[in-house]
Amino acid sequence: MAKEIKLYVQRWSYERGNYQIIIENAWNLKFRYNQERVTVNGERILDHIPNLKVLLFWRTIFEDTILDSTGELNLKVQWRSGLNTCKARLLIDNEKQDWTSHFEKKWTGSKGNWPDLEYFSTDELKTKR
Repeated sequence: MAKEIKLYVQRWSYERGNYQIIIENAWNLKFRYNQERVTVNGERILDHIPNLKVLLFWRTIFEDTILDSTGELNLKVQWRSGLNTCKARLLIDNEKQDWTSHFEKKWTGSKGNWPDLEYFSTDELKTKR
């Protein structure tokens, strides 16, 4: 069994048209470790485990194309890492999207794993109003 570490887990949900986009990040500053995941309409399209945490600037992790009724759209996911924080943003055709819900909590698990969906209980979600 892989060694478990305490991770700070964050999850952002976005909705646009027929798309539900979920961006997740888990990190531990002490071990200089982070992992990221992007899911579109239930399909995991990115599962990334970089070696070292990058500090203090926006960096693009994932870029792809999605389709809607108007044609192809550029989907870009970015993270900004700081000393004790990590924030995500989603751009579609270079236009920043507002998240519909956000969750953050500490979790203990092994590298590369994620909490079960039940872990993201709705009573702990922050919601855009």
